Amino acid sequence: MLPLAQFAHNAWPNGTTKETPFSLIMGWMPRVTWTNTPSAAPSADKRMEELMIRRQHVQDCIKYVQQLMAQRGNSKFMPYQTGAMVWLEGVNLRTLYPTSKLAPKCYRPFPIKRVLSEVTYELELPPSANPGNPCRDCRDCRYCRHHSDLVVDL
Repeated sequence: MLPLAQFAHNAWPNGTTKETPFSLIMGWMPRVTWTNTPSAAPSADKRMEELMIRRQHVQDCIKYVQQLMAQRGNSKFMPYQTGAMVWLEGVNLRTLYPTSKLAPKCYRPFPIKRVLSEVTYELELPPSANPGNPCRDCRDCRYCRHHSDLVVDL
């Protein structure tokens, strides 16, 4: 049963590459002929039908989850516009705090100066921030919904 499971795994297309491991490693897809011939033992035929039903059910579930993940991945992030105010996350910033646990998680709302790509932005950082590179990835920014009095300086 293990060789069959291994073949099934290597024959299934990868979600990212849309290619099977067989086609990527060997350059071709080996054929498997599965003939479902009736056997003399009725319990074997019944077991085979159950396996086919379960296999189809699992494949349907996997396809459903892949569709959900694709929909969720497409709808989560909306690109920022020039002039939008974003909070800068303090994850990859050097600060004067002794540890990152003591440092603020986000720093004041900064306006977006320029959109470089769909996921990279140049922020208007103050001179006190000593920005070596004012360009930030979208994962380092959070959209500022409200202008509050709470401002955390760099």
